[in-house]
Amino acid sequence: MADRPGRPVNPNVVAFGGGHGLFASLSALRRVTRQVTAVVTVAEALRDEDVQRLLTAELTRAIDAVEVAPLAGRVMLDLTRDLDYEAVGGLTLGADPVATAMMHASAARGTPIDAFVVRKAEKVHGLQRRIEGPEVTGRRVLAVEDTSTTGASALTAVDALRAAGASPDVRVVVLRAEGRGFNAGVDIKEIQADPGFTALIGANRSCFAAFAAVYECAVPVISAVHGFCLGGGIGLVGNSDVIVASEDATFGLPEVDRGALGAATHLSRLVPQHRARAMMYTSATATAAELHAFGSVLRVVPREQLRPAALEVAAEIAAKDPAVIRLAKEAFNGIDPWDVKRSYRYEQGYTFELNLSGVSDRLRSSFGQEPPAGDE
Repeated sequence: MADRPGRPVNPNVVAFGGGHGLFASLSALRRVTRQVTAVVTVAEALRDEDVQRLLTAELTRAIDAVEVAPLAGRVMLDLTRDLDYEAVGGLTLGADPVATAMMHASAARGTPIDAFVVRKAEKVHGLQRRIEGPEVTGRRVLAVEDTSTTGASALTAVDALRAAGASPDVRVVVLRAEGRGFNAGVDIKEIQADPGFTALIGANRSCFAAFAAVYECAVPVISAVHGFCLGGGIGLVGNSDVIVASEDATFGLPEVDRGALGAATHLSRLVPQHRARAMMYTSATATAAELHAFGSVLRVVPREQLRPAALEVAAEIAAKDPAVIRLAKEAFNGIDPWDVKRSYRYEQGYTFELNLSGVSDRLRSSFGQEPPAGDE
């Protein structure tokens, strides 16, 4: 493919972005690695202070509005600027307005991309195609989806794209986020608002799948961490192969203050055992410099140098023989001292116990409130 003006292209490096949207994206990471450039969850990716107004209405309706569609397109292009793709699309209704907005915004910038629509099933009439629009076979594509209205349908779109032959050879994945921090974990308020356990079960399943996807990704995953990395963020980073962090990055598990347990499995991969226990029991955090001293963070750089530093490491890995690198990762996973999936699933059992006993509700009821005077 031709290089797009003003944008460096590395055909062997994939970068995921989007803050909390990482969870939905990463649930498909294992299958995406060889097939699709990336999956971006639009509802979460648009959580930028400049586009908060887009979230006051259903996303697809907002993007259908003439006055905000160009803004949505520009924001999505900016959030995916590290990715190398020629076409963008996803399931009909949820993603096609977004893809269309991105197509028009890219044309206005002089770096045109194509837009396509994925049907849930092949049409029985007309051209009988499941993917409508430009041909995607053999092309680098970006799958987007508004998961706030359509669930995890990005996975459906990815499956369709795989079948269509959109299969670039990826050698390394860079995992990063936009905004004030890398990841703050699950949405506590969403769980609070659920009178039953549907939200909790969904959050636990999503975390389990996301963490496993990073660990089982066929190629090395590099986490580029800035700001806060808490709760679920520890699970993502702890299962990564390489970590690059900015000087302002902090790592921690505030789970005990939220009536939950989990990701001690992954924290124990980042800090020594007794430090991990102390961090869990006290909800204390550790700095990027401390993790670098422990050997778990490869490099600590100023915030503005984080992305270039992560991509520099990624390029170095991508330059190696891909067959050797894939087998090297498989070998490392094979000799791992413990089964991270089984270990984390064991931890989740205690979270369910706390919820069933009512302890979690009691602790979450004070979430975001100031402690009474005199409390330690």
